[in-house]
Amino acid sequence: MRTWMVRSVGRVLAASCVAGVFLTAPVSAQPMRPTQPQRSPFAQFAVSTAPVAVRVALDRASADQTVLCNAREPNRAPTAVIDVSAPLTNWTIEVVPHIGMLYVTSAGGQPPAGAPSPCVRTGTTLTMAPGRYAVWVLADYDEISQWRRDGGRDVTLVVRPAGTPTELLTVSTAPPADLPVEARIAEQWFPNLAVHEVGRPLDAVISLAARFALLAHAPQALWTYPAHDLTANEAHALFPYSTTSEDGESPAVALPRAGEPLLRISGSYGDFLAFDGSLYELTQAAQQTLRAAPPPGGAVLPTEPRATWAPFEALASGDLPPALATRVQAVLAMLERANACRSASVTRFDSATSGVIISARQRASASRRLQGDRQGCNEHQAAERREALRADLLAARGAELARRYHELRAALAAH
Repeated sequence: MRTWMVRSVGRVLAASCVAGVFLTAPVSAQPMRPTQPQRSPFAQFAVSTAPVAVRVALDRASADQTVLCNAREPNRAPTAVIDVSAPLTNWTIEVVPHIGMLYVTSAGGQPPAGAPSPCVRTGTTLTMAPGRYAVWVLADYDEISQWRRDGGRDVTLVVRPAGTPTELLTVSTAPPADLPVEARIAEQWFPNLAVHEVGRPLDAVISLAARFALLAHAPQALWTYPAHDLTANEAHALFPYSTTSEDGESPAVALPRAGEPLLRISGSYGDFLAFDGSLYELTQAAQQTLRAAPPPGGAVLPTEPRATWAPFEALASGDLPPALATRVQAVLAMLERANACRSASVTRFDSATSGVIISARQRASASRRLQGDRQGCNEHQAAERREALRADLLAARGAELARRYHELRAALAAH
């Protein structure tokens, strides 16, 4: 049995039970909601079948002893000890705000099943048999420096099934009403927030349901408000990345106005979610003009959703009504056949004209065969079907955005 199990756990748990500073999570449908970070040498909690989120305090001493992940067990008490009472298949252990690495071992010093070593990135999918596990939160050099400057930091340790729906959004601790503007970052207060579903990376599938779930759950203390109408030099709208020239340029959309509520998603980027579900990136200068309270007349809300555009791949990858989903599959299959046919035609042309000396007449003949082959590929018809589908998908996205936005506004008015 490891030394942390023999010496640290026995001694600290005895003291912790008296002080009441460690937490054992009940089995429930919602993550834990501790009101204060645990400040014992490590947090102790249980996991059965429900997601668990525990706020833990990492002091400066922990930063001074933090090492980059290697084969050695860190020379300090673990950040947390987790008692797993039921087999957990395809679960993740995450740190919010994001810290890159963890060191995870069982009581026997072995990594979880499927992990090649105890060093795992936060968010890695793991399989854990029933038993006791020790978790150390590690950091890279940049994180350690910030950690030391801050004198430590509070983080949320989240244990949950991979792909847990964002509908499980729960604020781990209620932010104070006077929270400074620079600390109003959703990721730091919603341990179950899947940032990739609502913001970057923009090559991921963006979920409108996840965006509006976040907007509906965000407490007043996390919102910020521009002091003036933002300009093109201060902000621009963000859209999912386009992977093909057929998508064209993303359209210009109206920018946030003075007094409009904005919610910063992550501390890694200056990305703010507007109340209508639009996503904007603000410059550092623009962020410094944000206010913690709406203007005297109240928050300024858009009349209708603004950023309804998306590239075809993103439109075709979302949650769609059955009829549209069937059309998407048919059009994608037609496009795949047309592309495969075109590639085969070009390959035959290259084989006929490369590597040998041919006459102009022979090359012209090969070119005519290539044109004939490509006409049989139905590329033009596939492109027409795609553009007709694109128009319908954009209309459906705009309608869903409008529905969700007006439902959100109605709920706001009711309160």
